[in-house]
Amino acid sequence: MTLNYTSAVLLAAFSVAVALIAGRRTPWEMVAAVAAGFAGVLPVPQPSFESFDSNATFAGLASVVMAALAFLHVKELGQLSEPECRIVFYFAAMGVALGPIGVLATGFSAHTAASR
Repeated sequence: MTLNYTSAVLLAAFSVAVALIAGRRTPWEMVAAVAAGFAGVLPVPQPSFESFDSNATFAGLASVVMAALAFLHVKELGQLSEPECRIVFYFAAMGVALGPIGVLATGFSAHTAASR
């Protein structure tokens, strides 16, 4: 869950990358802040790498990348003056359409009062 909160740092990194690709100048302070943010995230998965669970960490990082890309696209849609209701509708529709893929990959598990 902590890794998900780092999506803002990744969003800033995407913004810096887009600016550099477009040939716009990026202040070195912004690049340094993004690098410091990533340096601060490194110990989050496990402060000692002896018991590093790579599958869980990579799943968390994939979630962070997807969230940052979603934020970036929602920002772009807002700049294009897309109606908010349309953005929310398609976000929800894609979640409903792609959600079963996760169930197929991980298997279905019923929630019960005993499994809390």
